[in-house]
Amino acid sequence: MKVAIIVLLVIAGLFVALMFTGNKKNQGAQGSGGSPDPDTFSADDYPAVGWLGSALGAFSPKLTVAQIQPAVAQYNMQTQANYSLRIAADAKNKFRSAKFAVPVVGGQRCAHLVYKSAEAPPTGLDSLKEQDSEKLGASDKAKPKTEISFTILSSGGQITIGRNTQSGQGCVARLVK
Repeated sequence: MKVAIIVLLVIAGLFVALMFTGNKKNQGAQGSGGSPDPDTFSADDYPAVGWLGSALGAFSPKLTVAQIQPAVAQYNMQTQANYSLRIAADAKNKFRSAKFAVPVVGGQRCAHLVYKSAEAPPTGLDSLKEQDSEKLGASDKAKPKTEISFTILSSGGQITIGRNTQSGQGCVARLVK
């Protein structure tokens, strides 16, 4: 019993410390309305949040090739400029994680990915209705990441993958397992 109380106190202390750290950082990043600007938010500025997300994300349900039509894991952007993937609904999992690896060529990802949900997301999660690889914040525009993660809703939806560069040479987007 004592160990459980000590663990809870440590967790509460870490939570309070993270809140103060986040509040301090947000005071310097005010938008026009006096509140933090979501367009300039960068998860890289909050290493504890990024670490927590990657640690807990390993246990979340993942999108599998079997849930995609056509059931393919690699998309060669040189042979085909656009792909349209239908994501099957999954009543067992409210959210699934879909991670795509996309090479960066000339300072930008060689493919543009967009996820659109088949139905409206739960209340308060409107940003999950449409997710776009080109709208990941200011730090991603400056230095694009090679992995794109989408949160897929239980209703499924559609992912479109389009070629960003003219040639698409060597550009293969793939679903990461």
